[in-house]
Amino acid sequence: MTHGDPQSVADQILTLREQTGRFEPLIYAGHDWANYDLDSNSLILTGEKVMYILDETTKSETPYSVS
Repeated sequence: MTHGDPQSVADQILTLREQTGRFEPLIYAGHDWANYDLDSNSLILTGEKVMYILDETTKSETPYSVS
């Protein structure tokens, strides 16, 4: 489970990646039934900020292919 601001979440994912090895895809799973706006904002931040940080950090890697 990750939480925090976009940089913190990206750092947590990159730390997990260092511990487990490279993985794809990253699946977002979560829902806040009590606060739709908070849930929606979290999904937007993940897509726009966290994924950008992860893409920039890993852009020099050879693309992952599934055979």
